[in-house]
Amino acid sequence: MKKSTLLIIIILTAICLPSQAQKTETTVSAPISFFIDQSIPSPRAFIQKYVFDSVTLWTKKGRYETTAEYKERVTEENRQAYAKRLSQDAERIFLKKYYGDVNGLKILDYDADNESFLFATAEYGNIVVLVPRTEAGKFENSWVMEPDKTEFYLDNEVPKLKKLSFKANGKNYLYDNTQSAVYAATQINLQLPELELDLTPEEQYENQQQIISRNIIVGKSDVDINIPITNVANDKSFAVIIANENYRREASVPFAINDGQTFKEYCVKTLGIPEQHIHFVKNATVNDIRHEITWISNVMKTQNGKANVIIYYAGHGIPDETTKKAYLLPVDGYAADVATGYALDDMYQELGNIPAASITYFIDACFSGSKREEGMLANARGVAVQAKKGMLTGNAVAFSAASGEQTAYPYNEKGHGLFTYFLLKKLQKTSGNVTYKELGDYITEQVSQQSVITNNKMQTPSVNVSSNIQNDWQERTLK
Repeated sequence: MKKSTLLIIIILTAICLPSQAQKTETTVSAPISFFIDQSIPSPRAFIQKYVFDSVTLWTKKGRYETTAEYKERVTEENRQAYAKRLSQDAERIFLKKYYGDVNGLKILDYDADNESFLFATAEYGNIVVLVPRTEAGKFENSWVMEPDKTEFYLDNEVPKLKKLSFKANGKNYLYDNTQSAVYAATQINLQLPELELDLTPEEQYENQQQIISRNIIVGKSDVDINIPITNVANDKSFAVIIANENYRREASVPFAINDGQTFKEYCVKTLGIPEQHIHFVKNATVNDIRHEITWISNVMKTQNGKANVIIYYAGHGIPDETTKKAYLLPVDGYAADVATGYALDDMYQELGNIPAASITYFIDACFSGSKREEGMLANARGVAVQAKKGMLTGNAVAFSAASGEQTAYPYNEKGHGLFTYFLLKKLQKTSGNVTYKELGDYITEQVSQQSVITNNKMQTPSVNVSSNIQNDWQERTLK
């Protein structure tokens, strides 16, 4: 009997881990003090007890149940399926019982450009609710929350807001943290030329008009707007874009998702790559990265050596302190454990062994163990490590954000990584008609200069080229 009980506990521990839900940019974690209520059990303890107690009752033979029926019902497969359903039920019951209210809900402002209201909550930070501009006035004057339709989820055992329903003027509105929604704060400074009045001679007035400056900021930098558009279809090109910003165990990477999103827009609009030829993954786990490399490998195999491949990565990188090999760090990885990372050499080797017209890597990461905003990753060693560049194979060129033990910095006023900003800026200036030499020279010069000005630290991008295209890579282009 003890052996059977122990087996149940192990299985339930494995299946009751909290699921990860996609976060919107407006989600703000609740203060720690909010969740340290000693009267509330931990989610894991509550769910395990609920499932364990229920499964224990379920495994008992019914009073009027035959032995044959019992054997057919109580199987290992049925028990695990039942426990899984119970764990989901337990999570909902736990959240409804202990976190069923959204307190301090207050409407803040409306963004007419993105047709969205910004709300504040006491425990869950700010949220964005999409409301059409034609309905905004009536919504603001009559909205009510529908508490019975509120949904939560657990993120690393911390309750988060998933859905929140509103009713206004007979219509329903919904906040959903998996829904794409943008709210941009707008500040307007007005500057107009001096006002000249055409008055009759007998009525002359001194002009008392006050002049102030006009500057509208909507949360986008110069490379996020006025993106050049090509009319050429680049249908032999394919891209994988990975933007890792929100790490589970490490510091976040400021602006990484914006980097990836804007680079994708340049791929489609400026380089002419069909959107279905592009995979864009936000906050990729190690299996997400492996899956995307497998996808692009399979694509290359079908193109008979004619595919042009672009791999873009923004996020953390880590070094192996012993071998000095460089690794991409997935959002579920540990900075101190390279086994949880994805080796650059593995990617270079897998793609380089498949015939392709060209493979271009853009890596906005450093591999010294540093964070984007300076300092070391929390779980990494305290001394920067100079990682190897990696061995490129095939027709490949790799543009990297930093060299040696340097940090790949953000460009805060532009909302991008420093490397990515100047990559996008050159594509914007040239409409994508730029050689690899021109692109590499521009990025290296601009990033080096701006990093010293902004960060008082050196950041020197590098270009790594595979051996079999050493003589002709400089004149290659992305289009």
